[in-house]
Amino acid sequence: MKKAPVTNYLIDTSTLFKRYINEPGTKKLDELFSTAGTFFISALTIVELISNLKRLNQVDGVIDDNTFTALKRTFFSDIDKGAIEIEPVSPLIILTAVEFLKETYITPIDAVQLATMAILQERLGNLVFLSSDHKLLRLAAEKGYATELI
Repeated sequence: MKKAPVTNYLIDTSTLFKRYINEPGTKKLDELFSTAGTFFISALTIVELISNLKRLNQVDGVIDDNTFTALKRTFFSDIDKGAIEIEPVSPLIILTAVEFLKETYITPIDAVQLATMAILQERLGNLVFLSSDHKLLRLAAEKGYATELI
């Protein structure tokens, strides 16, 4: 009996956020995490996710200090136990991001996300980009990458 290939996923910040804050798409992401896939994030996603959680805490007042600490702890626990793998922001990723920026305006973080997708796709092959950002998904699809809206 032939096993189905394991799917690798690159998760952008808009989607990873749904793992820790219940919002539309959380259930779908939870279902994907229950599969045998490997989930990657860019190292910059760590900074962006913690910043967004802190915004909910300090600026929006949606979560209190204890909740912020608990969510941060859960996120780092996911990394520690291998549920999420971190792709470093290498010089090659930066150069690839710059090439994407020559083609069209996108935010620096989105350029790094697309560049990370390009490098991981080349290395791993079977990769799906998970995002809640329609523009970013469109750009990834235009480059020929498999995408899924969360």
